[in-house]
Formats: sequence, structure tokens, C-alpha cells
Amino acid sequence: MHFTHLGADAGLAQGGVMAIVEDSQGFLWLGTEDGLVRYDGYALRHLIRQRGVPGSLPNNWIAALASGSDGRLWIGTDGGGVAWRDPMTGRFLPLRSAAGEAAVPPEEKVRALHLDHRGHLWIATRTAGLVEVDVVTAQVRRFQHSEADGATLSDDGVLAVAEGHGGALWVATHLGVDRLDPASGRVERLGLRVAAALGASGPVQANAVLEDQHGDLWVGTDAGLAKIEAAGERVRVYRSQRDVPGTLPSDHVQALLEDDSGRLWIGTGAGLALFDRRAERFDTYRHQAADPASLPDDYVISLYEDRAGLMWIGTKTKGVAKWNPRSWSFGHQLGGDPAGTAVTAFAEDGKETLWDLAADPGGAGTVFHRPRGQPGPEGRLGASAPRQSDGRASGLPGIRPLDERARRRRDCQPGLDLRPGLARPADLRRLGREIPAGLRRGQGRRHPAHPLPGGALAGRRHSRELPGAWRRV
Repeated sequence: MHFTHLGADAGLAQGGVMAIVEDSQGFLWLGTEDGLVRYDGYALRHLIRQRGVPGSLPNNWIAALASGSDGRLWIGTDGGGVAWRDPMTGRFLPLRSAAGEAAVPPEEKVRALHLDHRGHLWIATRTAGLVEVDVVTAQVRRFQHSEADGATLSDDGVLAVAEGHGGALWVATHLGVDRLDPASGRVERLGLRVAAALGASGPVQANAVLEDQHGDLWVGTDAGLAKIEAAGERVRVYRSQRDVPGTLPSDHVQALLEDDSGRLWIGTGAGLALFDRRAERFDTYRHQAADPASLPDDYVISLYEDRAGLMWIGTKTKGVAKWNPRSWSFGHQLGGDPAGTAVTAFAEDGKETLWDLAADPGGAGTVFHRPRGQPGPEGRLGASAPRQSDGRASGLPGIRPLDERARRRRDCQPGLDLRPGLARPADLRRLGREIPAGLRRGQGRRHPAHPLPGGALAGRRHSRELPGAWRRV
């Protein structure tokens, strides 16, 4: 996965990006511990509190952001209440109730903001519960914990808010997760159920909450990730396991995002994880000192997808990273496979799976595959056998396929020398008959794919005049 960075080198004054949002004009806003940052796609503009200057920010610690369809940008601060930015004047104005008072006093430190489908603003505070503001009428309603009433919030420390498909709100608190019905004001507490599933002896803090497109509820906690299935009867848990590939990179889950393609992303204290729903495993992306295109920091605290489909990853110390999902269309860099592996051919089967023929220095072949939109472990394509037209795996000479049930690679009898410049056209044509799909050609593993006419995989020779290129034979 190739990330581009916006950090100190780009002029970002503070590396901790607490919140990210795109406004109605297409500007990207970053909330940091030292002010608000606007990004126009070219340059960063840093806005800070100016004491005694009307219309400036109320506080420099920007903990939460939300954007309305009317063009207003909502800013939640740690010590300055909630303000909104007038899109016409650029001034920041305090959010007030109908009585003219601050809807959220400065001492009620804001932790999250959410605009629901009615345009009501929900404000999560660290110690004063949840606040609902009708931004049209300025009416304010508060939801707080009461020891005498089990249908109230589990705790007044609220860290995140998300809206469900039916209009209910999911509220993450210091003691778990609650379901709030805005119409009745009644709360159902689910924290103890989640904690028990995670194996905790007491309440577990929930840091992030998300209802996905399937209706399943995901809860990110300090003790792992929990999923309450839509039927409400089953709770699945995912924990970090040392030296076990495919598990959660850290039990400290800070952020959750389901993108427009239905991919589930998890921001943790030890990397960014992508959940493979079919395999029930996580692919993890971390900072790699030798790779400037890797994640800038392993501690991920915010996630956001803009209207163009770009994903933004806010980190604790190194600013924000951007990832373009269209970069996965071809050239996903292999990692962790034998050194010197050379990609020699690409094809796609009838199930929209991309197959990638690679050869190691000894000439043995490997076919890597990737279902469309799904990366492999640690950002790699997984090794497997090619498919016939009916979808069955083919065992080919010289190919190391994957035992799909055991997820282990096994060796086949070598028979093809698949190194660039040494593979015989007859062998490649024979292999092509096993993969009846369009051939794709590229210059190197990171460049866009270009289809070759003819449909099936055809014999090719490596062009010594143009390294990394192929020509028809």
C-alpha cells in the first residue's frame, strides 16, 4: 500500500491529527492539538486562536470536527466548547442555545461530534455526557448517567458517537457502549455484554463505534475489537496475538471506518488494519523506516474517506497519510516473498480475481492472486494456483499453489523456467490456456495495467532494450 504524507515537511505544525473532515466546498480540515489546518490539495493553512481577536478559534486543541450540508464547519475543542465556522466570512462563532448560553461550556471538554440525518448535532463530552443541539432552533437536550435509572447512559465520559441505519445512536463511553433512541431518550447498555465476550473481568472502555452496511455493530475498545451481529444474539471478538499472522495488530482500537467499497478499516496503537471479511483475518500496514511510502506512524487515531474516495489516516505524532484506492488497480507491490521475485504476467479469471505470475531467481513459478478490492496479508498478494474457466484450481508444472484450506504453500514438480527472458513462448501459451482471461501488461510492478488484445495469455519475450517491458512474440 502506497501512502503519501502530510507532515512537518509539508508545513504541518503539530503531528497529532485528532480529527479529519471535508467541507461542502471540498477543503480538507485537520484538527490538531495546536490549531485547525485547512488543506486545498496544494498547501496547508494553519489557523490558531488569537487572543482578543473576535472571530478566531476559541481554543487550539481541536478534538472533533463535523461538516454540514449548509457549508458550516463544526469544531469541538478541549477547553473552548463548540464553535462553527461561517463559510461566507471565515469567522468562528460559539455554538449557543436558544437562551443565548454556551451549548457546551468550556470546561466540558469535547471528544466527538456527529451530525445526524435530521441535521442535529451530537456532542460527546469527556465528563458531562452527551449533548444534542438542533442547529436550526438552537434547542438543547442533555443525556447523562443516573445511578437510579438503568435506561440512562452507562457513564458521562463519552468518546464517540455513530448513527445506525434505523436512526438510533451508538454511544461509546468509558464503561462500554450504549444504544440511544433519540425519540424516547431511552438507553440500552451493552457494555457488560461486550466486556464478557472480550474476557474482561470488568467494564471495558469503548473508543470507537460503527454500524456497518450489514447492520453489524463494531466496537473498538482498549481490550480488542468486538462485533455484535445484526441479529443481536452473537458477539464475536478479535484480539491481538503475538506472532500469529492475520490477527489484530493491537488490542487498543482507536478508530473505525467502513469505506464506500465496504472495506472495514481499524486504526490501532500498532498500525492500520484492514479486515478481510471472507477470511476473518486482518491485513496490517505499519511504518517501515526503509520505505518512505509506508505509514508515517503506527499509532492511528483518526480515519476519514472523502467524497473522491481517498482515505485519510490521522496519526498521533507524524501527521496524516493519504491513500488512493485506485492505486490497487495494478502493481500492488509484493513483500515478504523470495528476494528477486519478478512479475511476468497478469490475468483475471471469471470471478474477478487478479492472477499474477511471478518467478523467483531459480526459475520456479508462483501465481499470486487477489480478489478485486482485497489485498493480501501485510499488503501482499497471496500465493495460490490459477483457476480454470469453471473456477477450479489448476495444478501446473513449475507453479507453487496454495492449499486453500490450510492456507499453506506447497511445491509442485518444477517444469517451467519463468524468469524474464528465459520463459519459452510455448510454455507461456500452455499456461495461458489454463487461465482464459485478458492479459495485462505493465512496466514494473507499480505502474498502471494495460490490456493486450487477444484475450488469453499469449507467449511473450522480455525486451532487453526496455527493462521491465514485454512485447508480443
